[in-house]
Amino acid sequence: MQKLFVFIALISSAVLPSAETPVQPVSSQVKFTEIADQAGVGETGLSYSIAWGDYDNDGYDDIFVTYLDNDRVDHLYRNKGNGTFEEVAKKAGLLDGFGSAAEGAAWADFDNDGNLDLVVANGCEPNPDYPTQLWRNNGDGTFTNVARQAGVEYTGRTMSTSWADYNNDGLLDLYIGTYTVEPGGNFLYKNNGDGTFTNVAAKAGTNSHRESNGGTAWADYDNDGDLDLYVANRGGPNSLFRNNGDGTFTDVAVAAGVAANGNSEGVAWGDYNNDGFIDLYVADQDNPAHLYRNNGDGTFTDVAREAHVDNTGLLSAISVEGCRGCHKASEIPTGTRAGAGVGANWADYDNDGWLDLFVANGLNTAPNRLYHNNGDGTFTDMAAALGMDFKGDDRQGAWGDIDNDGFLDLMVSGFGKNKLYHNSGNGNHWIVVKPVGVVSNRDAVGARVEVTATIGGKRLKQVREVSAGGSRHSEDSMALEFGLGDAAAADVTITFPSGTKRTFTGLKANQFFRYWERGFTDDPIVPGKTVVKALHMSELRARINALRVAKGLTAYSWTESTLNPGSSVIKAVDIAELRAALAEAYTRAEMPPPSFPDPLVAGSTVVKAIHIAELRRAIIALE
Repeated sequence: MQKLFVFIALISSAVLPSAETPVQPVSSQVKFTEIADQAGVGETGLSYSIAWGDYDNDGYDDIFVTYLDNDRVDHLYRNKGNGTFEEVAKKAGLLDGFGSAAEGAAWADFDNDGNLDLVVANGCEPNPDYPTQLWRNNGDGTFTNVARQAGVEYTGRTMSTSWADYNNDGLLDLYIGTYTVEPGGNFLYKNNGDGTFTNVAAKAGTNSHRESNGGTAWADYDNDGDLDLYVANRGGPNSLFRNNGDGTFTDVAVAAGVAANGNSEGVAWGDYNNDGFIDLYVADQDNPAHLYRNNGDGTFTDVAREAHVDNTGLLSAISVEGCRGCHKASEIPTGTRAGAGVGANWADYDNDGWLDLFVANGLNTAPNRLYHNNGDGTFTDMAAALGMDFKGDDRQGAWGDIDNDGFLDLMVSGFGKNKLYHNSGNGNHWIVVKPVGVVSNRDAVGARVEVTATIGGKRLKQVREVSAGGSRHSEDSMALEFGLGDAAAADVTITFPSGTKRTFTGLKANQFFRYWERGFTDDPIVPGKTVVKALHMSELRARINALRVAKGLTAYSWTESTLNPGSSVIKAVDIAELRAALAEAYTRAEMPPPSFPDPLVAGSTVVKAIHIAELRRAIIALE
């Protein structure tokens, strides 16, 4: 393996704060424990991506990690539900015919079948042996690479990956950034709805011809109902592509005040000040980082320095280790205040209702940062106090909840050993919301979730958006965790990409909620008129199993495992199983099971529309 060595060192062992550091907040007193080895994820190598996602639908997020070195292969860690993981990449078929030269990766259900699929960018060296891969989930724990027939296979240098339904047609589209100035620039693959994609980047106006091996991330920054795209470029100004709502985009980065020109890497959208507008953090490998506060009028103000998150220190020399000639040596004069930021991710790790920020600092120049949100527009770096100030060559982090305890854990990787920091939690309350699309894309990517609660005697509204991919080649869990502090209940409003809104009031804290976009097919069911179909039964099964998993039960194993629309005969035993499976979920939720007036007699009772209607009402009541 070819390596490029340049030499760097910090005058001090830590990046110096830009201003006086605030007092460490009491609310941040959680404990993180590094458990990578005991959890089974402590691999060592050149890792470039972490992606959290529940690929097997068992209610626990799994982890996919890419590797760039030839003597390593990508890893799929299946969450066993007991705090440990099993490496199953080969068993899942994810290694068939491929070496390892991967960079970005992101989970999403591109075909709306209820199973997470996976895109993997091929790394930083053009090679026909390492093309872009699109792994379709077969629903049985295995995957099939469909990149070629889907029209997304590419052997050039691809890096960042992120999914979004940019045209709100209910199908997830795919953006892939390239490392160098590839012919045609970056890719925006429009989902055709038939398993194939068409590259529309030139037509849409998103084919930046600058290097963009940094992060790419989608968000609706202007609250107009469609997703916009930020691209971190190396060797030129960054781009903010505003969605025009007609399939095209306009780069408004300069006008919006976010066209940083440096060595930008990690990109993270998040409403850190809880004003209802999504803000933007951009890490930079050579320069101070940027925290762009959204002004609510289409412009941003960089407040990184006064917020104490500019992530800078005094450099005396430079030390960068790259691979295969992918990384360029940056010449930074001695004494320059420069950054070392690579990855960046928002999360409310202590569940106090305010988003905190993790920054992975690479190049062996500075320790990683965990900025705690003080709730007043400033942050305090708590990494050292919490034992997370590793100084090495980490490239990215990603947040997920390995044990479903309501407190987010952090996976970190880079050029060295993986780290998994388990969050022990504190006394603060929380709520987890997982929207499910019906008219919108199944993952509800782009959905806006508002959670309002009284925390510390003040009414506070938090806003999150469901995303799939972003940051610096990595992906946080798509389940949205909201800290509630001392609040025992919260109100939730979900706005789906289709525009559909669902509002729920007085939801009890410390629970997981999975909300579907709308009712069911043929809604409402009309007793005496509606004909019961296999589709109705399949929907009921999916919704009931989602409830069971959310309540900590296993998915129910149905007697007739497959229902074929138009041919399967619905029997009394099928209805009886649905009732029994749902009753267990009610019991687990400490609620009295629903009563069904019409008894079922196997072999004699005719399944009627009323049976379906009763089950639907009971499901919605528990959701």
